[in-house]
This record gives sequence, structure tokens and C-alpha cells, in this order.
Amino acid sequence: MDNNIQIEIKIKNNEKLLANADIRLSTQGFGLVNIKDFQIWKSSNNNERLKAYVNIAPPSTKVGLKYSKRVFLEDVKQWGKLERLIYEEYLKKQSESAPISPEDVDAIFK
Repeated sequence: MDNNIQIEIKIKNNEKLLANADIRLSTQGFGLVNIKDFQIWKSSNNNERLKAYVNIAPPSTKVGLKYSKRVFLEDVKQWGKLERLIYEEYLKKQSESAPISPEDVDAIFK
């Protein structure tokens, strides 16, 4: 992963909300900049960029009946890159917190 970015995943496993992600960006002029509460959702649509049924959304605020994004990347390619990094960290965190089956333990000691 890029040394200028750190991603912390908080597994939720609610009905639709899978996790939240906090991002720390290292900048030259301002030091660390934290952006909290990106959301990783289950989706009924395949995310073509990630090849998975998930949606990753930036932090948002409810304004009236709609949600408005609080963080927006102007360059779509950079959003795709950030989305990929968040998803990879989510998969890593998910595998770390997955329960170990007795068969897995047995396989280690054979």
C-alpha cells in the first residue's frame, strides 16, 4: 500500500453495512489528515471495478430526504484507486477476524 495512506477497517456485519473505514492521508503541508466513516455496504449489484457485490461510499450527511457526500474525489480514476485500497483492507480485516474451523487447526498440525 502507498506509504502516504493508512486505512483502518471496523467490521460491522449488520444486515447491509459490512464495515466502516477511516483513512489517514499524509500530506506535506498539513501532516496527517483523517477522513472518517467511509461505508462498505452489501449490494445487489456487481461492482464492476471490484468484481464484488459491494458498494463503497464516502462519508455523507442527510440533507432533507437525501444523503449528500462530504468527501468527493474530482478524478474518477483516483476514486477507483481509493475504493480498491479500502476494499483490499476490508478483505484483509475480514480474513483476520474469520473464525478458525477445527479442520483448519488439524491441517496445521498434520
